[in-house]
Amino acid sequence: MALCSAPWLLPDGTRCLLQTNPPHLDLAEDLATLLNLNECSALNTLQHRYRSHLPYTYAGPSLVAIRPGPTSGTHAGKVRGRDSTAPHICSVAQRAYRTLLAQRRDQAIVPMGRSGAGKTTSCQLALEHLVGMAGSVDGRVSVEKIQAMFTVLGAFGAVSTEQNSSSTRFSMILSLDFSAAGRITAAHLQTMLLERGRVAQQPPGESNFNVFPMMLAGLDVAQRTTLHLHQVAENNTFGIKPFSKPEEKQKASVAFTKLQAAMDVLGITAEEQVAVWRVLAGIHHLGAAGACRVGRKQFMHFEWATHAAEVLGCELEELSTAVFKHHLKQILEQAAARSGGRPSEEEGPSGQKMTGVECVEGMASGLYEELFAALVSMINRSFSSQHLSVASIAVVDTPGFHNPRHHGGQRAATFEELCHNYVHERLQGLFYERTFVMEMERYKEVTGCSSWPPHPIPGDPRDTSTLWQLQVLPGSPGADRKGLLWILDEEVLIPGSGDVAPLMALLLFAGAGYVRRCEQALHFEIPHQLGTDPVRYDLAGWVSKAKLNLSAENASQLLQQSQLNALQELAMPRRGVPRVCRAVAGLEGCSQAALQRNACIRKVFASSLAAVRRRSVCAQLKLQADALTSLLRRSQLHFVHSLVPGTTMEKADPQPLDVPALRAQLGGTQLLDALRLRRSGYPDHLLLTHFRRRFQVLAPAVMKKCTSAYEVPDESKAIEELFQALDLEKKSVAIGRSQVRRHHPGCKVPCPETQSSHLPRPMEAMGFRQLSFFGLG
Repeated sequence: MALCSAPWLLPDGTRCLLQTNPPHLDLAEDLATLLNLNECSALNTLQHRYRSHLPYTYAGPSLVAIRPGPTSGTHAGKVRGRDSTAPHICSVAQRAYRTLLAQRRDQAIVPMGRSGAGKTTSCQLALEHLVGMAGSVDGRVSVEKIQAMFTVLGAFGAVSTEQNSSSTRFSMILSLDFSAAGRITAAHLQTMLLERGRVAQQPPGESNFNVFPMMLAGLDVAQRTTLHLHQVAENNTFGIKPFSKPEEKQKASVAFTKLQAAMDVLGITAEEQVAVWRVLAGIHHLGAAGACRVGRKQFMHFEWATHAAEVLGCELEELSTAVFKHHLKQILEQAAARSGGRPSEEEGPSGQKMTGVECVEGMASGLYEELFAALVSMINRSFSSQHLSVASIAVVDTPGFHNPRHHGGQRAATFEELCHNYVHERLQGLFYERTFVMEMERYKEVTGCSSWPPHPIPGDPRDTSTLWQLQVLPGSPGADRKGLLWILDEEVLIPGSGDVAPLMALLLFAGAGYVRRCEQALHFEIPHQLGTDPVRYDLAGWVSKAKLNLSAENASQLLQQSQLNALQELAMPRRGVPRVCRAVAGLEGCSQAALQRNACIRKVFASSLAAVRRRSVCAQLKLQADALTSLLRRSQLHFVHSLVPGTTMEKADPQPLDVPALRAQLGGTQLLDALRLRRSGYPDHLLLTHFRRRFQVLAPAVMKKCTSAYEVPDESKAIEELFQALDLEKKSVAIGRSQVRRHHPGCKVPCPETQSSHLPRPMEAMGFRQLSFFGLG
């Protein structure tokens, strides 16, 4: 059969995929088993499986998940038996669970991909499967609570776009702690990188957070009157307004009822729910009050400002001081510190002037961030327990990769979308580190060969992508290579700095190979995904977003000093959190596992004390991404590459595949290069002791010799004897100093009926399969 490295172009301009493998591999469950492994053959297999309502496919140890169609979600979510190893997100969860029990090591499931690729759905399916399969010790963690948690987070942390009615706008890690018996003892939620500025400003075609129209449609008449929501302002600067169509109002009212039921399941009391609605109503009233754009900094509509002060439990003068006169508080604190002969805890952001509009927007975003963190604390309260745990499985959900061009949008990407893309690039760099770098180090350790691999490996996204442009900070290694966050951090300190200077500095320091200036003013392009997916950004207003908003800093104090006890208790769990870590929610917890995770995050923030003391916004963004990757580096990772089938949301079942879009996504994942590396090396491995203990039962003579209570066995010698007794083919196995590694069967894959012929006869008779031979299936 002819080989094909790319989709062919027909005379009519359409693209087709040529078959490069035998027909029985068109529905292969693992791309690593393809005889001819190239881009065309992989796309052909993915296309056949997707048309057969099989959106999940293995790619070695990773999983490829193509977003199911609108009516195939139920079929895609079915679990094919408790011990099924068919490609599915639940099979990945089962593998992580078995590995945890066998190795007593933390595991993590990491979905990656574009926004709208179904990452949140995959996370929910994996968590529900783990909870339903393992069970909880005291019922503290249940499937109903997991579903309720996603309902609450979907309302408060997701927005509506033209393509997705629930697009996540924050990053989260939910850790399930397991006992030695394999039961769940507790769960711990941590969130970061919340897009809090969306409360005040939204890109064209996107909404505010989903909870606002839900609340406006679902509250009863008495609650609306109490919160002064019986009359909604005609012009709200934050874009918070009820739906106009009756069917939309009815849908939002039903969603609000489900939200209240979910909060009841999580143990959020009625008083706490009322406090939540009060904060949301206060944000709505701040948007209606607005601010004067010229002259004195004050509210434009004092009637709505009075309503905001009332629902927040404070006087109008106190609210006005917290919003507009924060500089007086700063001056008093600095004077008190100097008179006491002690340095202030944090350096104030000198030279930063804010307009009245920025002050109001900062207070609204600060209130929402505190509210979101309080909800995370309530969720953790519902999941917490004092039982001991040995290891945990973490499930990660991020907003994913954003590019307005994916859906035909003409606008440029925003600063918040840049931050989400940065996190996605960091996760892609982590995938490269675990898949390529560590694999080559293990191979050299086992064989002592330095000329492997035989084919060139792809570029390192940690060096050749846009990471260094984003993460380099003053005083850090490589600070001579100034990145975008570095430049923005510098421009903030210059009084009167505009948006043109950062663009010129970025073009100067980055070079034409990494950043391209566009024709539009203040627009530039960054080649993300190893150059396969360039994104055009609009730099307008970025310097303002990089400034520390002192009004947002006063939001927590405003809630803590409220005259309403419910609002004080809402902010109570966060009172002891250091200010440098306040961007991360979920730092409470008293179990040993939770304390270890919190200590890992605090250590990351303590590593850049100089930037933290200056209260740098750009440093906070980088450190939150560092905290996310630091938590993941403690675990064995299971990657799920989520792909979008097309650029349009058609209602066909299944949705037609856009081959060029799928090809671009597949190229950015580096999966094919990872599979080629896996096929040429020794991917499956076990420690010598684990291998001997697991398979010595097949050789009674070896087992009797190695289980003596008076003699410590020589593991290398014992495994050599085990190989001889089992008649194992030596060419497929390499024994290193600490591990046994098995060579991949390679390109010469037998037919399905002889797929287990490479195993020794005793293992074949016992039903062992290729991956379960090493406990990885």
